[in-house]
Amino acid sequence: MQKLARMAGNTTSHPKSGFTLVEVMAAVALFAVVGLVCLESYLTNLTILQKIRAEQTCGMLARQKEAEYLLSPDDFPESGNFDQPYTGYRYNLEISDITLVDSDVADTENLRQYPFKIKRLTVMSSDAAVTIPLDAEPAPQGPGESSEETGSETEK
Repeated sequence: MQKLARMAGNTTSHPKSGFTLVEVMAAVALFAVVGLVCLESYLTNLTILQKIRAEQTCGMLARQKEAEYLLSPDDFPESGNFDQPYTGYRYNLEISDITLVDSDVADTENLRQYPFKIKRLTVMSSDAAVTIPLDAEPAPQGPGESSEETGSETEK
């Protein structure tokens, strides 16, 4: 055998060393799979980061508008957009009526109800929205109504 190798021009007595094509292709495929998993994780983290930044920006802008509202609540517009660099953000002032019920009373027929008007400010973008309460005041009551009235009819 050595004579045959010498005749072919190979003067070494040990076989050739190195990787075969199949081994190299398997290693490249393995690195490609690991690379795709890392890329997917990176892109997922980028998406989460964008949402977190949008929520933080909405919160910051909501606090800014809250300060403006507290300075002049009567002149505060119900909705609007923000200036540069926050052109993708907008706000909306919502006013809703709620009724609180005194739950400490054992007699369910004589529950006291307290109507309120709640003002909430919502700042939103395409990725996030933040709502904060601004103000709560007793709702105006109609003639003959009082906060002590019950939901049942009074006896005559």
